[in-house]
Amino acid sequence: MKSKKYIPKVGDHVYVDTALFVTHGEDDFIGGLCEVISVETHGKDIHRICVKEDPDTSHLWEYLAEMQDKLKKEFGKSRGYLRPDHRPEFNE
Repeated sequence: MKSKKYIPKVGDHVYVDTALFVTHGEDDFIGGLCEVISVETHGKDIHRICVKEDPDTSHLWEYLAEMQDKLKKEFGKSRGYLRPDHRPEFNE
């Protein structure tokens, strides 16, 4: 897939992992292929991206870059999406 040195640009598609939260389930996200909507550079080696499918969360690209092959195998062509869980026991 993409090497660690690759930095995505707005409009590129990258894989984002699933994130499920015990105490704030309203932020649950099911991973998959996502469209990059912003890229922030911090120094020369740190990049944070936001994706269209979960625009309120930023992701450290250097972490995601290393996971791209694994996530591609896991999600294939499936798109990432928000799946909020509003049950009170998961939103303290």
